[in-house]
Amino acid sequence: MISEQLNTPDVFTVYWDFLNQLDLRRQEKNVHPNMLANLEARANRSFIACCQDAVKDQEIVLFFDTFEKVQDLYAGKWFTEKFLPEVRDAIIVIAGRPEPQMAEMPD
Repeated sequence: MISEQLNTPDVFTVYWDFLNQLDLRRQEKNVHPNMLANLEARANRSFIACCQDAVKDQEIVLFFDTFEKVQDLYAGKWFTEKFLPEVRDAIIVIAGRPEPQMAEMPD
């Protein structure tokens, strides 16, 4: 986990709190979708803020090895439009395998 490697175990506490709130709200009946969307947006912002705090005054390299396996297309959009521009002090390395070629079948 990132926080253990940084010797900052409490840096993501706010983010985990938002995720717990979100899980609890999802279990409730008749929760308005706007409330869930608001909590998700706040969780995303808190994640970025926590990452900024975690990398402050440190040389950090984040490796994403299986990035191509993310099934949600919006994850890549969020990563490139929200995360990368905000967390400027980290060096981000995205490793992935190229899309496999179609197998050639004999006639």
